[in-house]
Amino acid sequence: MGWIAVCASIGALVLCVGVPAVGSCSVGSGVGERRAFEHAPLDIGPPVGAELGSFVGTHVSGSHAGRRACPLCVHGQKPAIAIWAGPAGLAAALESATALERVLRALPEWQAIGYVVFVPADGTSDADAERTLRAASAKLALQRVFLTLIDSRTEPKDLAVYRLPDASSARTTTVAYVNRRAAATFVDLGGGAAAEARLRAALEPLFGREAPYREQAVALCGADEPERKLEFWGRVFDEHGLPLPKASVLAYQTDASGRYAPPGSRTRSPRLCAVAVTDAGGWFRFASVEPGPYPGRDEPADVHLTVTAAFHELRYVTVWFDDDPLVTAAKRRALDGETVIVDAPLVDGARTFRVDVRLEGN
Repeated sequence: MGWIAVCASIGALVLCVGVPAVGSCSVGSGVGERRAFEHAPLDIGPPVGAELGSFVGTHVSGSHAGRRACPLCVHGQKPAIAIWAGPAGLAAALESATALERVLRALPEWQAIGYVVFVPADGTSDADAERTLRAASAKLALQRVFLTLIDSRTEPKDLAVYRLPDASSARTTTVAYVNRRAAATFVDLGGGAAAEARLRAALEPLFGREAPYREQAVALCGADEPERKLEFWGRVFDEHGLPLPKASVLAYQTDASGRYAPPGSRTRSPRLCAVAVTDAGGWFRFASVEPGPYPGRDEPADVHLTVTAAFHELRYVTVWFDDDPLVTAAKRRALDGETVIVDAPLVDGARTFRVDVRLEGN
């Protein structure tokens, strides 16, 4: 029998881990929050909650080695830690990268990424910058942490949000982020067990906040559909707990009046319905409106999901809303294995929730 994990869009199922107040760090739980520990230089590194812009550099190692690519674009919304440094801070950055390597090796490869961004001094050729980076890292066994460098074609404006120190500075800037939003910034993180603990504490809360981009959303209705907007997403896993790509997720619901089809219609086939196919990370996302309860009945408003994948058992999921007065104490006690109750907070004008589904093998 499968399971369903449910969380609200941001904040639910988030493991809150304290960050030791050692060295320089700023960390926050949500957009717009910024809290400094010790004497953190708040003019270095992106503020917590800042949206990180795309930048294109040359990848020296990793899955895109030898190519120019934007790490944020290539790896999507995945939780990540990036370590930035100029020539004077490169050795310290690689010390932090070694600590990050140990943290990432304890996690499945699909769960998080880490990388070093080398910012060479002005006037350095791309070839010399690459030789410097390769030589400095030659004796390190970095498999999960990849290396990239800012080359001569990188646009300086693309780096403005990162608020990096001058290239001649020995300081390093380490940024933890998810969904392109900075979640923690460390200056001069260092290495060893203390750095590992701080990196782990910064990374773990990000897993509950990961979400596919809005651009991936499949619409159940037109943008002019009346009622407050609803956005929901989730991840499909296989029986081993691994993300399941190419799964089919059918979503359907009533409209604001509580009807699947208009009065007088010759079919009960839902008017608000759509199918999403999970991406390589097992993610799906939908855009809709709040459903209404069925007219004249005491059944709660709901959203239905039918999830299928090749060589896996089919799953049905019914989603109820925690603040619906029709979700009574009696109904909560009698909840079956198909139905889940979600908190759906209002975010950017839309109610939002997340539902993860695990399919058993067939």
